[in-house]
Amino acid sequence: MPKQVLNIVNQNGNFVVKDTGSRYPRHSVLAGQVQVKFVDSFDTLEEAQAAYPQATLSHALMMPTNSFDHLPDDAGY
Repeated sequence: MPKQVLNIVNQNGNFVVKDTGSRYPRHSVLAGQVQVKFVDSFDTLEEAQAAYPQATLSHALMMPTNSFDHLPDDAGY
């Protein structure tokens, strides 16, 4: 099992804990890209930090995003 990399992000007024420690498997169209998994959500930053002291405070713009640029544009693939 991959090591958890936990981040706390302010999302729509809640503090969401996300795990970015794994990647999509080889058979996925997102193969090799970072997999962002929801872990938990809290009303306050203090609650999130108390429950997940090992998590790093981050910003939504700093979180990894996935790309489909490697896929063909036409429907005939």
